[in-house]
Amino acid sequence: MIGEKIINISFDSIIRECNMESDSSDRHYENLCRSNYNMIHEVFRYRKFQDDFADYLTLYEDGESILGQFRASYDEFIIKVSYFLNMEISNPRNDEEFESHARDRIKVLEGIKTIEELKKEFPALYRDFIDGRKYMDTLRTQKNYLSEEDYKERKHYYYSCALKYNLENFIERQVILYSRFVNHRKEYEERIKKQSANRYLKTHFNQDKLAMLVIAEIVRSAENTEERQEIKKYLKIIGRYISSDFDQSVEVIDSHGNKVNIEEILKRYYHLQQKLKETNQRVSWELVPEGRELFTVVTEKKSPRKTKMTKEQATHLRKIGEERTKIYESSNYLAKVIGRLQYKGYVAYIYPNGEVILDREYDPDRVSTATGNAIFNMKVADFEALSRLDKYELKKSPKVTRIVHSKNWQKRVQDIISREGTEEEQEQAKKLVMKLKKKNSK
Repeated sequence: MIGEKIINISFDSIIRECNMESDSSDRHYENLCRSNYNMIHEVFRYRKFQDDFADYLTLYEDGESILGQFRASYDEFIIKVSYFLNMEISNPRNDEEFESHARDRIKVLEGIKTIEELKKEFPALYRDFIDGRKYMDTLRTQKNYLSEEDYKERKHYYYSCALKYNLENFIERQVILYSRFVNHRKEYEERIKKQSANRYLKTHFNQDKLAMLVIAEIVRSAENTEERQEIKKYLKIIGRYISSDFDQSVEVIDSHGNKVNIEEILKRYYHLQQKLKETNQRVSWELVPEGRELFTVVTEKKSPRKTKMTKEQATHLRKIGEERTKIYESSNYLAKVIGRLQYKGYVAYIYPNGEVILDREYDPDRVSTATGNAIFNMKVADFEALSRLDKYELKKSPKVTRIVHSKNWQKRVQDIISREGTEEEQEQAKKLVMKLKKKNSK
């Protein structure tokens, strides 16, 4: 059974720092990539990207082992698909956000009529289109090393889409390909879960250096998150490493070019412990004063999203965002609070009947925020305890109802907020609002 994801770590870092056979770097890289190439082809039936989706491994927790299970990185796959579709995603693991934005971008791709439009909307695909004309020369040199079926498939793809400089064929193929990526990505993720690179890593790489390199990446991940549960998880693993039997006299250069040794690890471990204590004293939710607009409270407003979209697409998203805002603002909430720390980007509406609705905040300057994250519903009595969890744990809680922005979500929300609460629930709602007011006034 696959464990919880810990970090992503690059092949380059592993090969550079941990290789016990210095003259075999290229061979190691090829061997580490090969199984992932095959999986991509089996699921998506295209070899176009065989050199693009295999630069990272993801480490998953495996009991008490520092070096858990190393598998191909699903995050990398999602990030690179997003790159080719010229879209930004805040979190590769946010499946709803990825699917929503990816399908929107595929619709835009389907409407491309000129090379100029392709270059503007999808610069990475434009480069594929241009470079594809040169590919046949390279493919001919590889012919003797490929099976007849493989050669025929690659030739067909590049000849029909790029070599003839046929934009219509190219766009048609890309729409099919990226639709397939979106539709079958979970099948690919399931294939990943059945693979492991551990045997190969144990055979060819120094395990003490690999452990130090892994811990260096874990420390960096802990330093770059504000989610309390994430920090606790990382501290637990670092603590296990410190008391482990690994040779801690080794030194490595991490993926950012910094020298890492045990003294550095211990110093940063101490600072992370202090950071964890500080997160207990911070306010997770900030009350929006009555009569104030939501964005007069937001102190760290993000810059407008860079993802390009058509005017029609932007108008459609703006309409969705405005409708969402109207639903909540016309409801009888007692108070609304804006999320901080792990709930940054969310707004919680507290209702007199003891219900709380968490939904993503809509920023008119970033219309892509109109869709994405699901809605969370919980009882007022559980709100503070549940707010200590990160969003991953929140999804798994039996005390939380998760509502996806599709079909009849408006009716489901309306049914929740219009039900009559008990006297006890009504009193709990009032007490929570008063408590938040006191916290925010400090």
